[in-house]
This record gives sequence, C-alpha cells and structure tokens, in this order.
Amino acid sequence: MLEKSFGLLFFMRKPKNYKNGLLPIYLKITVNGHPKELSAKRKWDPSKWNSAAGRATGTKEESRELNYYLNTLEQKVYEAKKSLMETDKLITSAAIKNVLIGFDESQRMILELFQHHNEQMKALEGIDFAPGTIERYNTSYEHTKQFIFWKYKVSDKDIKELNFEFISEYAFWLKSIRKCNHNTTMKYLGNFKR
Repeated sequence: MLEKSFGLLFFMRKPKNYKNGLLPIYLKITVNGHPKELSAKRKWDPSKWNSAAGRATGTKEESRELNYYLNTLEQKVYEAKKSLMETDKLITSAAIKNVLIGFDESQRMILELFQHHNEQMKALEGIDFAPGTIERYNTSYEHTKQFIFWKYKVSDKDIKELNFEFISEYAFWLKSIRKCNHNTTMKYLGNFKR
C-alpha cells in the first residue's frame, strides 16, 4: 500500500548537560505524519553541519566520508521501502525502521505479548475479570518491564530467550529488589506464566 507522505531527515540532537563537542546524528523517517527516529551511529561537529541539507559542510576528506555514509544510509531507507512495497506490506515509518535494524516481524517479544494479554483482559472487565485482577496483571507487567531493564538493560526480550535462568533471576529480583515475600513472588510468577 502506498503512503500519502514520506520524509527523511538527518539531524543532530544535543544531549542533556551538553556544553560543546561532537553531537550524535539521527535519522528521522516520517510516513503519513508518523515519525520514527534511529541513530545514524555517527557524531559530528555541529559547527560543520548544514541543518537544512542534513549533511556535513566542507570539502575535507572527513566531511566527504560522512556525507557518503549518510547517502548510503538514505539509500538503505529507500531499499527498505521498496522491499515493503514488493511484498505488499503496509509502508509505515516503524516498518521501515524494523527493516533497517533487522527486526524480524516473526519475533515475539515478552512485554509486547504481556501487554496484548492485559488489553484483552481489560476488554473483558466485568464479564470475565474483576478490576482487581486486571490491576494485578498490570502491576505484574510493570514488574516484568523493570526486571528486564534491570537484568538485561534492554526494553524488551524475545520470548525465545525465556528460560529457567530468566525465571529464577526474575524470582530473585522480586524477592531482593521489590522485597516481595515468597507467596507474593509466586503470584507474580504465576501471572507472568499465564
């Protein structure tokens, strides 16, 4: 499906407490007014940057190398868009970003599935589930999210990585960091298992 609007922009973002020095370069992909950003994995001197063009200024070798890299990255965006079109997939900024970072759409993420489960429960509130039950599952989701970040320093993990070590570390985290007693820990693990 063709998009109504498409935009691509390289820009620099100042981190908190920035004083001077090199800045990271980001790529913003916008499809139908919905932007997604990703790091270009390069840093550059902001005094040698043309914001309007989204490129390095100057004719020195380092400027030419950076611009060549950014042009290559831009070409990869168009190739990702083309591959989505060829496979009749919906063209969105998220879909293009996923192609660029190598995210497998068949990949199933723990928190994504947990959130979907909780949304289904919420839809059945008052029919199959009491508000307190839904609140417990939402709390369990938040604990799982915090644990994954604490242990793995990532925002989510593939469900294929779920193993005994994950569960035992999660139980340890609930007891030691969250200060849950044994029974409460078992309830949270039961919610997670479901």
